[in-house]
Amino acid sequence: MPVADQDSQTVLVLLKPASGRPITTADATSDSIGELAPSPRAAAAVAKYFADRGCEVGPLVGVSFALTVPADAVARLLGEEENGEFPKPRVPRTISRTIERIVRDSPIDFGPVSFG
Repeated sequence: MPVADQDSQTVLVLLKPASGRPITTADATSDSIGELAPSPRAAAAVAKYFADRGCEVGPLVGVSFALTVPADAVARLLGEEENGEFPKPRVPRTISRTIERIVRDSPIDFGPVSFG
């Protein structure tokens, strides 16, 4: 398994629901989780695609998984970042059609910033 270093980029990959239903904040409740779940087969294919290219893939949690991309592969795999999002990942259509969004992991914006 690849090891993340200081130059790697961690992003969150949100997958499209198998139901075809759009994901909205208002609809993302425990009552609708079954309708928002991605296809297990599609999720596995996306995770394998990135893992095969040297990325560290986190577990699928709900509709997304964390992805740590080596620094030298960010532009090649994710494309250009725009406002914290990677709207045009450079992946095959079979992979991109199951991805809802890829967003940069951002630190919390509240609470203490250091503990030392």
